Amino acid sequence: MIKIAVNPKKSYFKCPKCKIQGKHIRYIFQGIHNSEEFSCNKCKTTYIWDLPIGHSHDFDFKFNLKTKEAWSNHPAAISWFTIPYQKALENPQADTIKVTYISNRKVKNPLIINCIDYLYGHGLLKLFNIQRHLKVHKKYDIVLIIPKSLLWLVPNEIAEIILVDIKLSQARNYYPSLDSEINKYISKFKTVALSKAYAHPEIDDISVFTKQQSCEKVREERITFIWRNDRPWFNNIYIVYAFKKLNIISILNYLQYLKVILLFSILFRKNKKYIYTVAGFGKTFSFPKWIEDVRTNTFSDKTERYLCKVYAQSKLVIGVHGSNMLLPSAHAQMTLDLMPDDRLGNFAQDIVYETKRSSDLRYRAFISRYAYLNTSISTIAKTIFSMLNHSHEAKKMFTVTEGK
Repeated sequence: MIKIAVNPKKSYFKCPKCKIQGKHIRYIFQGIHNSEEFSCNKCKTTYIWDLPIGHSHDFDFKFNLKTKEAWSNHPAAISWFTIPYQKALENPQADTIKVTYISNRKVKNPLIINCIDYLYGHGLLKLFNIQRHLKVHKKYDIVLIIPKSLLWLVPNEIAEIILVDIKLSQARNYYPSLDSEINKYISKFKTVALSKAYAHPEIDDISVFTKQQSCEKVREERITFIWRNDRPWFNNIYIVYAFKKLNIISILNYLQYLKVILLFSILFRKNKKYIYTVAGFGKTFSFPKWIEDVRTNTFSDKTERYLCKVYAQSKLVIGVHGSNMLLPSAHAQMTLDLMPDDRLGNFAQDIVYETKRSSDLRYRAFISRYAYLNTSISTIAKTIFSMLNHSHEAKKMFTVTEGK
């Protein structure tokens, strides 16, 4: 976490050119970004510098407010991270964003976690930082800035919730009303702590958030495919993009539908004891009766919790890489993640490893597998057979209890 003074004279940062401490002008709480505007007394330049929070912890950036010149420790991030923020500040939205306060106890020593993001998975992973703060920063009162879509995951121990009525598609915009509201809130204190909201925090126990224990023991376990209409099981990003633009993505979803049936048919011949299940978003096409279809077209707290139960009953979940795999991988015993060519650089970012299960990296590697999206269905089936047949001995082999 970082600590900031609410009304400082000096900036949190130094001028990137003159290397002297800047003069604080204001904090900007845009939504995704938590920034400081400051000036240099020597060169008279005004900058906006993102505080090291969320992806800004990894992709540090700053820019000259007048010339728009930007610097980053990761230049490739300027195009997708910095420039959209600059454009948002240049085009403030007049709409008033509704903010609701849910207070569980009086806040004296705030530690604020900002979970707003334009991507669902990013916001969810920021939320997961709570578990670390509850363990390490017990003297602080945790305050969440959170969109409505993540409210059902908030643990009871949170001191206060700043509930923001904002859609994912709006989160990149700059709303002065939201900025003003957050600044007004922190003005009640002399200093506040801000969570670094790491983009990929470690998770010990997913039930802290979902109230659903992972790896639930049931008489009939599931093998579950995680369905997504907008990212089908098809390894050509150009065709997927073109079909989306032409509004004919349903053709690729039909191919995905046939692949799921073929994969499950191969598995079913040798493993009839499992409940073959399709879960996720987008209820298109009707599966055969022997495949249980629990997909949904709308998400609610009730459907989210039910799906988490389905994941927890799954011996294995399989799906195309993306945020859709976060909660399934956190609850299921094992995961097989299908990686598109354009996402190889995001390897493992959509998988949640529960550390309570095992600290052995070899066992984690066994239960969380990856395959290229263009891997043949027969090879995927062989991989799944191997995982199912050897999971028990792998756990026994990689578990050391003596001396603990």
